[in-house]
Amino acid sequence: HRFCIPVFEEFFRRIVEGGYAHLVKTFNGSFRTRFIKGTKSLSTHAYGCAIDINAEWGRRGHIFPHQQDRYPRRKVIDEGLLIFGVIWETMGGIWGGRFNPTDAMHFQWAE
Repeated sequence: HRFCIPVFEEFFRRIVEGGYAHLVKTFNGSFRTRFIKGTKSLSTHAYGCAIDINAEWGRRGHIFPHQQDRYPRRKVIDEGLLIFGVIWETMGGIWGGRFNPTDAMHFQWAE
């Protein structure tokens, strides 16, 4: 979405200037017409207000490092996504790492 472009540009600028660009492994999309899984509501991706980064390392249900003892068989959220989540939330964005179940690859600028 044209109103989200400057926000995403600022997000990536902060990643680069913070020295974290090497932690961006994959960019997995932005605009895509689809529904939120299990609902009939359009995803924020359908409005061009969400992006996915490092999808393989932050899929739905991945856990935070401090949860490893409790869920030893689950995959842990990538370090880069944890850092990106802090940057994004500092900017006022909504990070999928706070969703239940987690979706740490997801960064959206609208509710």
